[in-house]
Amino acid sequence: YDRLYSDHHVHHFTQPSLRQAVEAQGFRVLSQRTHNYALNALDQPDAPAWQRALRAVGVGAIFAASAWTNAQLMQTVICQTPDT
Repeated sequence: YDRLYSDHHVHHFTQPSLRQAVEAQGFRVLSQRTHNYALNALDQPDAPAWQRALRAVGVGAIFAASAWTNAQLMQTVICQTPDT
């Protein structure tokens, strides 16, 4: 999680701002969606199994709530290149 959100690695976009950035480069947005990454990809520190399970349940609850409110962590944009 620390690697995903390090200050130098991530630029946060809203759905409209990401679409605008992509379109400003001449791409045509074909589809755009938000989603969370796979829960089994959760990068956890070494800890007892019960702590890892509790953390996974907590993150799973956050992911479920974010899906319900359409506020997931990740975005995917499928575009058509300017020259096609």
